[in-house]
Order: sequence, then C-alpha cells, then structure tokens
Amino acid sequence: MPAVVEVALVGLRRRHPSWGPRRLVYELRRAGVEPVPSESAAYRALLRFGLIDPAARRPRDRKWKRWERGRAMELWYRDGMKFTGRSDRPPVEMLFDWILREHGVNHLSLESHQCWC
Repeated sequence: MPAVVEVALVGLRRRHPSWGPRRLVYELRRAGVEPVPSESAAYRALLRFGLIDPAARRPRDRKWKRWERGRAMELWYRDGMKFTGRSDRPPVEMLFDWILREHGVNHLSLESHQCWC
C-alpha cells in the first residue's frame, strides 16, 4: 500500500476510532483516494500502527445453531404437509387438494410411498 494511502487510512482511524477496516476502506473510496486498499490490507496496516488490538475484538454473535436431520431428506418428507389437511383430525380438504381434484390430479402423499426408507 502506498505511503499516501496509509497516512490517509491512519488519519481516518485516529479521527474515528470506532470505524473498522470495512468502513475505513469505504470512506477512502468516497474520498477518492487511489489506489483503494483491500479490507485485509487496511486491517494489517492498522495492526502495524497499533491502532487495533487483536485481543480486544468482540466475539462473534452466535445467533445460529447447528443442526441436522435424523435421516436423509427428512425435511422434504414433512415439508409438503402444509399443503394437505389429511393429517388433521378429522381430515379436511384444503384449497390445494381441491384445486388438484378439480384438475383431475391425484395427490399422493409421501407416507404412502416408501421411496427412501
């Protein structure tokens, strides 16, 4: 990274200490600084100047939970149940079933077919 770009990057960071490499690169691009560094190059430059403490990084949000199905295609097996009222007690005819019946289509459920068990 050219020294002029590095000086502009460090100056922005000192004026805005909460901005990270992504925002700094965005602001450099908006200011017309050429060549615009990559986010990783900006991060490395900030590390060299002691403007980022790698140990002080906030932990990633873990809003997702890893899961897996009990058997292959289990999600597909139950995904079509919202289109039919056969599993209700007592069974009811849903709009989807009615449309199929009106068009002469026989709606087969996966429960009646042992295709991947």
